[in-house]
Amino acid sequence: MNKRKISRLMRDRVNGLLNSGVYFFRGDFDQILQGVVLEYVPRGLYVWDFRLPLFDHVGPNLSFSNRLSGRSFIGAGEMSDEEIVDYVITAPEVETTFGGGSPMSIEQFNQILKLEYSDFPRAQLVRATGYVLQGRDGQAMELLTSPPQKLHPSNFAYLERLKASIGEGHQMALELVEEIRKSNLQAFNIA
Repeated sequence: MNKRKISRLMRDRVNGLLNSGVYFFRGDFDQILQGVVLEYVPRGLYVWDFRLPLFDHVGPNLSFSNRLSGRSFIGAGEMSDEEIVDYVITAPEVETTFGGGSPMSIEQFNQILKLEYSDFPRAQLVRATGYVLQGRDGQAMELLTSPPQKLHPSNFAYLERLKASIGEGHQMALELVEEIRKSNLQAFNIA
């Protein structure tokens, strides 16, 4: 598996595709990066259907992503680079993501969090941040005043910072979220 060749083939085959390392995503994003992650391991690679809200304070991660529902692992030597790219871009999840239409909205992403990640404590914090971007500070505060009991301690500083910024006014909350967005864009070299 030649990473550079696969990257070049992916960009050549999908219009408007951007990439940063192993992350390949739609170039027409607004607040949510959508695409594919090719996770190289010594035995081959895992393929992920990738979703990342740029307002996630954790930075680049795969928390809200899933491995492809079909064949998510491709062993070294099982396919040529061209076959890997063909497989990846024709996977149903990937075709849906790259197939056109509008990029995912905050509302759509928050629905996914509510329905699919209700047991994931940090998802509530990310949803609250999305509400801030939508001007729904009251709903954000509702989520923040009853944080999940299993929220990892590393998330409490951000939770308190977001609550305080909302308390200081919507503009202050937006400035905090924009700071996070800029940091994530820089991490992907697209700032």
